[in-house]
Amino acid sequence: QINLAVPLLPALTQFVLQPLYVAGLARAFGLRPYVILGLVLCATTPGGNGSNLAEVIFHGNVELGIFCTCFSTLLAAAAIPINYEVHVVPVLADEQDAQIPWVAIGSAVGILLVGVTGGTLVRYWRDDLGLKLEKWLVKIAVVLLALGIIAATVQTAYIWPLLGWQTWLVGV
Repeated sequence: QINLAVPLLPALTQFVLQPLYVAGLARAFGLRPYVILGLVLCATTPGGNGSNLAEVIFHGNVELGIFCTCFSTLLAAAAIPINYEVHVVPVLADEQDAQIPWVAIGSAVGILLVGVTGGTLVRYWRDDLGLKLEKWLVKIAVVLLALGIIAATVQTAYIWPLLGWQTWLVGV
């Protein structure tokens, strides 16, 4: 049984403390507004699928991890725009206004709910099938995650020389 208070600490950290820390450091270092935007978005965006994969590989509590991922992703639909308004809009006052991608946020929430619901139903009705699928899907997920990291690294490599040491420090 899952204690409903369990996801509150990670949510508080992810949606309150991390963006506050990142935005504060970014402002202290005088980083450009769109760098602050990127850092705040990275600090508040859930990375749950990677953690769910790690829970399976290292035999963690997968159900709790999926619950926390679902909780944080649903909360992110409101928390990311709030953090944008609190931490980014003030520094973008003189810049062109960046728009919140509501369609992308809704799509991410929809995809999450479909995946969680499908996986839950398979494990509920046919646990044996779920266990067999899990073995293959973990391997596929590791490959897809590695390919995604490589693709993102290659696609954004041109930006790296433009970032100063302050951006790297805040990002870490």
